[in-house]
Amino acid sequence: MINKRLINTGTTPALDPLQNFETVTYTGNGGTQKITGYIRKGAAFNGSSSSISITDGGIGNNATARVTFSVSIWVNTTSTSASAIISDYDGLDYSFYLQMNTNGTLNIGNYMDGVGSFTSGTATINDGNWHNLVLINNTSDNTQKLFVDGNNTPDINHTLTSGTKNAVAIQIGYYASGGYVLNGKIDQVRIFNTALGSSDITKLYNESSQIPTTNLTAHYKLNGDAKDSAGSYDGTESNIAYAGGTYSGADTDISYAFDGTPTNVDFVGMSFAPDFVWIKTRSDIGGSNHFLFDTIRGATNRIRSNITNAEGSDADSLTSFNSNGFTVDDDVSCNNSGSNVVAWCWKAASSNATNDDGSNQTIVRANTDAGFSIVKFSNNNSNTNTFGHGLGGQPELVFIKGLNVSNDWFTYVDLLGKDKRLKLNTTDSQSSWSTNDGTNTPTGINSTTLSFAYSGTSYNFIAYCFRSIPGYQKIGSYSSDGSNKTIDIGFRPRWVMIKNYSSSGNYWVILDNLRTTGTNGKNRLYANDSYKEDTSINVSFNATDFTILTSNSDVNGSGKSYIYLAIA
Repeated sequence: MINKRLINTGTTPALDPLQNFETVTYTGNGGTQKITGYIRKGAAFNGSSSSISITDGGIGNNATARVTFSVSIWVNTTSTSASAIISDYDGLDYSFYLQMNTNGTLNIGNYMDGVGSFTSGTATINDGNWHNLVLINNTSDNTQKLFVDGNNTPDINHTLTSGTKNAVAIQIGYYASGGYVLNGKIDQVRIFNTALGSSDITKLYNESSQIPTTNLTAHYKLNGDAKDSAGSYDGTESNIAYAGGTYSGADTDISYAFDGTPTNVDFVGMSFAPDFVWIKTRSDIGGSNHFLFDTIRGATNRIRSNITNAEGSDADSLTSFNSNGFTVDDDVSCNNSGSNVVAWCWKAASSNATNDDGSNQTIVRANTDAGFSIVKFSNNNSNTNTFGHGLGGQPELVFIKGLNVSNDWFTYVDLLGKDKRLKLNTTDSQSSWSTNDGTNTPTGINSTTLSFAYSGTSYNFIAYCFRSIPGYQKIGSYSSDGSNKTIDIGFRPRWVMIKNYSSSGNYWVILDNLRTTGTNGKNRLYANDSYKEDTSINVSFNATDFTILTSNSDVNGSGKSYIYLAIA
């Protein structure tokens, strides 16, 4: 499938940021949960308060059943509760109605003037897999039909009832009158003002590039919001989280005007297979470590950015890396029931590569276009050895952590000079590399190698390496006088990490574009601390910069100096 390109109001990057980095937020369920969508992102409904409402959708606020239209929708659930999928239910009547029963089968129907009926089918959809449902109202033969997973034989045949009803918004995943909120995910909602044919049903199931667009009145990709693809017929969302997959070509020749409104909806997933996943519980559960996973070390093997402990195995943490996301089990730091969680995800490479550029061989996954690589290496003595990093240019920021030894997260920042370092797990200011804790000045860091020494032998290390890529990623520094500070980076950031390197006692602050409060409020997490998500600070993410709108020693203290990593 063709992947969607990002439209950015700042510098147009040479690569699609959404194919290389993603922030996802989700609500823990205390069990097993796949943090994925069907087509890049999708909407995750929480079973109690989530909703998406669409005022029109291009087929009108139906006051009559005598309207011809088609709706295609992808659904993923394991629920055994009766659940609304899509309808225009007004509390009594509806011109169309699609609901899942407790056994996973489906109902369609319509009631007008308090009279009507619904019909059940036999196909079940609550098996945890994605299912495509196409509902067609056809006034030419007075029928309502439901097609499941591209099968051209209807799962349900129903007869339309004549009459009138109240004109109300289209409701996705809930009923406006109350209850029946879906516990599951919905993706790629398309509304057509015509009765689709059998070949169209097949194209929708296959997510073909030949999906008809001539009569497509609205398309909700649910890639982080409930907007119609052209931003005109947006829906209204509530309590929803958004998930990810791999669609899509641009829609053409469509007149859109129907944005939806989401409420309490999470949007989870991504349009790539992640290689580095950094998970942090946002809720207050008495302290929760940061859990970091990568595809070189493998699923369930976590290291923690806020402590010195060696790598550990946690069978109920992140259990798999998937093609458009990942799966978590019931570990409280990854999937505590009812807790809000964030995951930051990077793409590296699809397979491991051995690298012999240095004195010691390394295992590398590198995404040179995006300026990111994962490097695993071992020291064989206490001397300074060199290790190939595969980054395609000199690293500007490197985090190094011992896997079978308890030690600090040694952090190299090129802007500070090779004789200085930071520690990701502490609030320390910059300091010199020291043989007292087993490290020497990494003079051998260059366009092909890292250099590192640690006292003792047979220790394994992992390194996460970054370099600036114009229009996509920037490692930089700034100094502050405590007033509003604008940092020009050449693109609109979605994620920023900041560290005060000139004075101790200051946290590694992580901000992103999803964890927000109000217009410019960005909620803080700290890479070096297990603390829950902190109250927001005013930082605006702009077309070519970010602006800090408050005085704060962690990010904008008078007379202080800072380094940052910003990603589009």
